[in-house]
Amino acid sequence: MRALIVSQRFPPDRLAGSEIQAQLLARELRRPGHEPNILTTIQNNGAPPETMGVPADVIPVLSGPLRIPSQWLATKRHLAGSTRQFDIVHCHCVSPTCLAALQIYRGQGTPVLMQPSLGGSGGEIDRVNLPLVGSLLRRLVASADGYGVVDDNIHGELLAIGVDEERMHWTRYGVDLDRFQPVDA
Repeated sequence: MRALIVSQRFPPDRLAGSEIQAQLLARELRRPGHEPNILTTIQNNGAPPETMGVPADVIPVLSGPLRIPSQWLATKRHLAGSTRQFDIVHCHCVSPTCLAALQIYRGQGTPVLMQPSLGGSGGEIDRVNLPLVGSLLRRLVASADGYGVVDDNIHGELLAIGVDEERMHWTRYGVDLDRFQPVDA
């Protein structure tokens, strides 16, 4: 399986749950028979991403007030010029980088899975409710083939923008109980 893992930021530039999950997913997909590739952005010549040996496309973007449009435009331009084909695209977060990948790959007929990581007020779905373009962005977010849902807020927000329950797949964050166990008192 040829999988594109899209994460707007990537360790060590940003160490947060979604970015670490993208990094670990890419690493696990290196098993025989799978060909993962990472797509991420980098601001102002930041530290190169730690891809654990997974091939990566790192797109330079601006910082400051032009960061968000820069991420979307640079990603769209990069992907529009690419000839590589993928069997699936996995977008971590609802970010300008992921929205550009969603636009490009849905247009090519490649299945796209989107996994919002932050729900509620100020969360990722809430942030696409921008004046003038909010309805377009919500329709774009709702056009993915599937969604990894991590909490009730995200579930409700996806329903509210018109995503069918059948396209949502619960992904519970958890603890590896083989590795981490309670200490007997």
